[in-house]
Amino acid sequence: MRHLRSTHPAILQCAEDGNIPPVPRPATDTAGPSKQGRQRELDEALVDMVVKDLQPFTIVEDEGFMAFVNKLDPSYVLPSRKALKTMVTERYNISKEKTMEDLKKADFVSLTADMWSSINMDGYLGVTCHYITPEAKLATVVLGVRRFYQTHTAQHLMEAKALLMAEWGITTKVQCMVTDNASNMILSAQLLNLRHVHVLPTI
Repeated sequence: MRHLRSTHPAILQCAEDGNIPPVPRPATDTAGPSKQGRQRELDEALVDMVVKDLQPFTIVEDEGFMAFVNKLDPSYVLPSRKALKTMVTERYNISKEKTMEDLKKADFVSLTADMWSSINMDGYLGVTCHYITPEAKLATVVLGVRRFYQTHTAQHLMEAKALLMAEWGITTKVQCMVTDNASNMILSAQLLNLRHVHVLPTI
């Protein structure tokens, strides 16, 4: 009390009057938000690289890559493989929503489809969509590359393609489908009531 009376009389007077001043707060660390912004910026750049260069999620666990990133920016914390997968999935969902909005503006679209097998003989079906934008530019988007577990019959191919068309909201807009000359591909287009255009053989 003696210390307050002799050194801080104003504070003591406020306390006696019931007007206690707020406790001074330490200065805010302005480096925090800036560092967080830099982290997000580099996270986005990492996602760009993984998507464009078809890199595996495990790249963030490679010792050489980790050392390289640390040399570039020691303050950057690489995301885990699981976190990177989540970030790429979020980027895909955002891009898909934007593409679906673009497809709503297209009057007609055409599709290309192909089947192939991996080195392990796993079957895959790829379907690509082509359309003209309101700016009169040709646009192409991959609707999906799906593992194909069923036998490669025309009926199964037709069902898989129909699901992709419905998923992207273009069922009533598809005018034709381009495939190779495989009989199951040709018949699947016919089952969808689509005009079929075959790819010319290449040498």
